[in-house]
Amino acid sequence: MTELILSDITVMGPGYCILGLEQVSPGSFRSLRPLPPQGFAWRDPFPYRRGDRLQTRLWRLQTNVPHLEDRRSEGLRAVGDRLSQELLVGSLKKAEVSQSLQSLFDCPVKRGSRGGRALWIEPAAAQRSVCGCEYENARFRIYPEPERPVLRAELVVSSAV
Repeated sequence: MTELILSDITVMGPGYCILGLEQVSPGSFRSLRPLPPQGFAWRDPFPYRRGDRLQTRLWRLQTNVPHLEDRRSEGLRAVGDRLSQELLVGSLKKAEVSQSLQSLFDCPVKRGSRGGRALWIEPAAAQRSVCGCEYENARFRIYPEPERPVLRAELVVSSAV
């Protein structure tokens, strides 16, 4: 059985997408996205709240990038007390906030072909998709392309400043 701390609940179509934190060792967490026994969204009414401690049995799925943290579950059951907002945020930082560009997606970072400070990763090389970093500034641009638009995010990462 896996114990998760419910860290995020978002509306996804007719249901909910949830994210949970699994403690992998003392003081170390990772984020997982438990899916319901059938389908890809938890249906209404969803009885749990952020910070709830939940128990479930999880199975790895054959997933496509970027959904590396997806796991099929047998359902959820509440166990223990709800975590305070302060403890939850601290646990989230341990699971998701990267201190370096390489550890952001847990794969090699490449320099842009035109030189300069631009960096990028091969999406298929990513070992995690749920991640975060402390940043100084962010800018988003959408580039229209014939087949589909491209979203480019530009960050000035605190650790690189």
